Parts: sequence; structure tokens; C-alpha cells
Amino acid sequence: MANRAHAVILLANSIVKNKHRALHQNVCCHSHSVL
Repeated sequence: MANRAHAVILLANSIVKNKHRALHQNVCCHSHSVL
């Protein structure tokens, strides 16, 4: 059970990081296009 929970946590962390990275790229692109 502990291993499964740990895997789920790692998966969730990677998903959050990917979303944050994509969001950051979008913000950068929008700010550059505005400038």
C-alpha cells in the first residue's frame, strides 16, 4: 500500500509540475506577444 501511495504522489507531483510549466510558458508567450 505504501508503495502504491508513493507512486500516486509522484505521479500527481509530475502532473502538477507539467501543468505549472505549461502555464508558465503560456504566460511568457502572452507577455512577449503583448510586448
